[in-house]
Amino acid sequence: AVVRKNRFFTFDVLDEAGNPLSVDAIHAQLDRVVREADRLGSDPHPVGVLTSDDRDVWLAGRRLLTESLTPDQCRQNKLALERIESSILAVCLDDSAPTTREEIGRALLNGDGRNRFWDKSIQLVFFDNGRGGYIGEHAMMDGTTTTRMVNFCLDRLFEDDAVRAGATYPAPTASLLPPPERLDFALDRGCCDAIAASARTFDTIMSTKELSVLMFHGYGKNQIKKFKMSPDAFAQVAIQYAYYLTFGTWRGTYESTQTRSFLHGRTEVTRSCSVESVAFSLAMTRNSAAVRDCHSKLLAATQAHSSFSSKASKAMGCDRHMLGLKLMLKPGEKAPEIFSDVVTARSGTWALSTSGLVGEHMDGWGFGEVDPH
Repeated sequence: AVVRKNRFFTFDVLDEAGNPLSVDAIHAQLDRVVREADRLGSDPHPVGVLTSDDRDVWLAGRRLLTESLTPDQCRQNKLALERIESSILAVCLDDSAPTTREEIGRALLNGDGRNRFWDKSIQLVFFDNGRGGYIGEHAMMDGTTTTRMVNFCLDRLFEDDAVRAGATYPAPTASLLPPPERLDFALDRGCCDAIAASARTFDTIMSTKELSVLMFHGYGKNQIKKFKMSPDAFAQVAIQYAYYLTFGTWRGTYESTQTRSFLHGRTEVTRSCSVESVAFSLAMTRNSAAVRDCHSKLLAATQAHSSFSSKASKAMGCDRHMLGLKLMLKPGEKAPEIFSDVVTARSGTWALSTSGLVGEHMDGWGFGEVDPH
């Protein structure tokens, strides 16, 4: 599926013989989409924004599209949704041109919410100035999996001279391709009102969010390794120290750790806030603390973090275990007191979510908050 000007299009990426289309052919189809969407202008009733809303609200909106109209209109909308949802991914061609890391990050994190279909697990977003990025929906897959896909695509892009140079296709090639299919939705006043309400909700929520990007070039993972410390653990302890300097306290901190060595394994939580990281933060803020003492506590904190992370990757963390116990409760069965304990609730509310992914050609990576604050 391709989205441009809040309008949806689809086309096949395999030819009649089942062979993948060439880069030139895909380029030609995307160019057709852009020309047609720009000719029509922005759809004033962006159906995609419904998918940004609360699940129950989106369900109600979906029912308006597929159950409240005439039989022919409902069939039309069901077919359009099926075409979008069965597509391998969504390509979002935005008509904006962000340049700074903050602008690009904000455009990818949320943008205006309209030129998207937020239920898609994979959305590739490209802007009019050639910049782009990837949006992943977390329910179906985790960051490490999708990062491998992104890095594979970027590696191919930088290795393949023909792709890097840009596609050039003769007119006959494009003319032989069936044109992309435009997916139009039939809407009545109720549908339009639901779309407008979801757009207002999106704008209200996003107006409360801030995004800032700091690129640190002082040193990197190679230098940290020379300190005999894990780069990840070093960064996590630094985050704990920075949070303490800012807020004067410590809070539950989430770092995702993969458990993919197990069949159907996904993630466990590495809790970055530890007794050792607290001791390091306190030592760093005491004027009387010696450098040697601070260093020893930093070393202890990073080692503790690495140990916890290793255990979590072996399914020896606590959070998924607790979740499993909670899910085993039968309907109407009273939960053990530990689940209603104030410490349990506080420790499971993530004030900081710190997972990170990297790639040689990636300019940055981020995600929305886990808990609203």
